[in-house]
Amino acid sequence: MKSLRTLGVLVVLALLLPPAARADVVVDGRTFESWTAFFRSDYFKDNGKRCGTIVRNLAGKASRRLDAGEDCALDHTNPLEEYEPGDILEITVVVHRLESITGDGVFPDSMVQSQIDVLNEDFLALPETPGAPGKDTRIRFRLATEDPDGNPSPGWTRHTNEFWFNDLPDPLQGAYYDALAWDTNRWLNIYTLSPQAPGGLILGYTYLPQDDVLGQTLDGVRVLWNAFGRNSPNAPYNLGRTATHEVGHWAGLWHPFDNDNACPTAEPPACYDSGDYVCDTKPDDGSHGGCDSTDVSCGVTAPIHNYMEYTDDACMWEFTPEQARRMVCSLRHYRPEVYTVPVVAVEPLAARPGVALGQNAPNPFAHSTTLSLAIALGGPVMLDVLDVAGRVVRTLAAGTMPEGRQSRTWDGRDDAGRRRAPGVYFYRLRTGAGEAVKRMVLLR
Repeated sequence: MKSLRTLGVLVVLALLLPPAARADVVVDGRTFESWTAFFRSDYFKDNGKRCGTIVRNLAGKASRRLDAGEDCALDHTNPLEEYEPGDILEITVVVHRLESITGDGVFPDSMVQSQIDVLNEDFLALPETPGAPGKDTRIRFRLATEDPDGNPSPGWTRHTNEFWFNDLPDPLQGAYYDALAWDTNRWLNIYTLSPQAPGGLILGYTYLPQDDVLGQTLDGVRVLWNAFGRNSPNAPYNLGRTATHEVGHWAGLWHPFDNDNACPTAEPPACYDSGDYVCDTKPDDGSHGGCDSTDVSCGVTAPIHNYMEYTDDACMWEFTPEQARRMVCSLRHYRPEVYTVPVVAVEPLAARPGVALGQNAPNPFAHSTTLSLAIALGGPVMLDVLDVAGRVVRTLAAGTMPEGRQSRTWDGRDDAGRRRAPGVYFYRLRTGAGEAVKRMVLLR
């Protein structure tokens, strides 16, 4: 009965929405023979139609600098050395595939993995891939293998709903993100659909983590279904860079041309408080389309290769080093539970007798973290948490341990049960054969 009622509403909706199959497409009073013609038009390229990401409330944005995240606040960046990409930050992704009753929105399952591959090529600057010339951000993506209930998952879901496909709430089932989102603190939710902005169809949008969206179901990335994955049909936006661009926003980046600065200063420190709040991106007087290497912006070559520009997929190939630091900072301070740091493989026990210490996970962490170790020869063992001055704040193991692999959890408290201040800590394993020390970061 519910589906019949929905179909009844769809008859009315069909009169209001511009389905992708319609021959003539009208955007802002202009007529195009198809959506492909619209996306390839100079009007699309010249009027900022690629991305719909906006900050919902710019008023008072400076007051929303969270204490833990002021190094990468909405309107400021502090490119500290501590944010230089180091440990891999691995993010688990679920893709919600929204489809139309007309058949639009449908694509092969293999396109989902191909998009994850493109994200990894671009964010990791993998050699011999289009993203190789950029900065390795050490941010990695993988598809979910289990759903929130622990059931096996391919990493994606599929739903046929005309309202949801057109980025609208269903009168009976509500907003798609309220119905479908997995915990946005723990997963990156990507939706493939026909994303709408005030003026018509766009390629995608999301929300910056600094924009008060954390933990809300609407937090997530939207990508036009036929611009998703590698070699999708929507040339010149067919190489997966729409998702790269939107995930860059999701991780804290602005467009190079944002914030009403026609030519923001490129001189530090002012450029950390203007434009895109990053100093090593070229000054940008407006969005650029196509792949024209002769485009000039603010007296220099336009940043057509930056993933956060509006150029064609084929000429995008870089995040800058300071963009990478801003993303690492944003993930650590605003999205600390959405990623894990894969534990470094422990060396064979025979290789380092008595001392084998793995990297804690997650790292950084907000609530608790697990420390992995291996004991080659049973005997006396001490496992301590130290502050930056080398003082013991918590003893996690003291006494005799048998040989084999072990783990201990630290909840961010000292031996007296008091919550420790955010910052850098170390954990030290000592045995009769020697000692090993590793670094970890406790968040607020």
